[in-house]
Amino acid sequence: MKTVIHAYNRHSHKYPGSGKAKLPGSLLLAVLLIGASGSSIGAGPEVFLTLRDVFDRVEVENFQVLINRESIEDARQVALRDRAALLPKISLEAFRARTQIASVGTGFADFAPRFPPLSRFDAKITGELSLLNANDLATWRLSKYQYEISELTYRERLQDILDQTARAYFTHLRNLRRMEVFDANIERDRVLLDLARTQFQAGVTSPIDVTRAKVRLAADHKERLQQETIIMQSDLELKKILNFDLGITLQLDDREPAETLAARAGEDTLQDILEARPDYLKASYELKRNRFARKAAGWEILPTIQLFGEWGYAAEKAFDGREEEAWLGGVTFTVPIFDGFRIQSNKRRASALVRLQEYALRDIELRVKSEHLLARQDVQSRFAQIDIARRKLALSEEELDLARTRFTKGVADNRDVVDAQANLAGSGDELVESIYQYNLSRLFMASIRGDARLLLDY
Repeated sequence: MKTVIHAYNRHSHKYPGSGKAKLPGSLLLAVLLIGASGSSIGAGPEVFLTLRDVFDRVEVENFQVLINRESIEDARQVALRDRAALLPKISLEAFRARTQIASVGTGFADFAPRFPPLSRFDAKITGELSLLNANDLATWRLSKYQYEISELTYRERLQDILDQTARAYFTHLRNLRRMEVFDANIERDRVLLDLARTQFQAGVTSPIDVTRAKVRLAADHKERLQQETIIMQSDLELKKILNFDLGITLQLDDREPAETLAARAGEDTLQDILEARPDYLKASYELKRNRFARKAAGWEILPTIQLFGEWGYAAEKAFDGREEEAWLGGVTFTVPIFDGFRIQSNKRRASALVRLQEYALRDIELRVKSEHLLARQDVQSRFAQIDIARRKLALSEEELDLARTRFTKGVADNRDVVDAQANLAGSGDELVESIYQYNLSRLFMASIRGDARLLLDY
């Protein structure tokens, strides 16, 4: 099973130095052994993932998303339960009793006649209906608000998970690209070692040049082994988020990022951004709910009016043909007189919650405005840094060619070559990091605008 690692370069999609010479037998075996150890990251079938695939899978496979989705159903059922208090309640009842009346304690127990046991059977339909109950109405309305808030809470949590998933995707992609940098650097080390041996055999250089090349090769092998562990960690993290089998091999889409996000992001007004953000909409609904709760707190002083009634048949024995009709109807009217100042306390508490939510809403508006301005600057800056990193990479490659020429001609030892290779490796890593940071900036901008999936449009 081979591990596919994508490279990245503006023109050739390969880092400089790769594919320029062949490995000698002993070093080829070492590299193959290292590659074999890295292939344990995934031993199953290969799965190619784009960012769109990742986002689509999160919504149906991520356990945190599924858990939060169930909270919406819970809130919906609570609202339906609270609505039931406003609707008629009808039930069918059947009652059967047998009673023996005793004369004990009357003072005439010895003279009173002894009555036989009494039997009674009732079958009736009972019902009740609230004509006026402001508290039940307020409870139902508040439950409806909570149901809307639960949907926005789910959307907010979904965005957090999409953001986390995109970060995991970009991080794993960066780690894979870094492995390509390490592989290209090891290949350059091998070329330098071959050249040092050739120069030494020709009597042009000293043994220290060969030793220096071996030390550099060993150090880069060590860094590559460390990178394998980093890749495994990010690979497992991405699979865990997406609920993939840990044995599969992931291949990620490594297309170049575009610059259009920064330009198009400037077209949105602050109000457009706020209305697209689940956290702002959630805070707005919570403010509406708290304002209604403050209003409903005053309803507790209103009277309640309720109708009740029952109709059916009564007999000594069930179905004995001697049933008699029985019915009952009425209305209850209740007015609170003194409640220990509970209503006043509820009003003051509701007013405090309204003020609290107003402050929270203003804080979100200020924070979003600040973050949006910063994100626009950051995404433009990060994109410009990619071009600078590419130019630095080209200059580092040119520096290595010049140093290698000087060493080949015998006018210098290989220290300049070792330094130039280290600079080239650092430049390659900087390019990888620049692309990674730009992707994170794009993600931050999309999240500021309310939906991490906006990344798919750029």
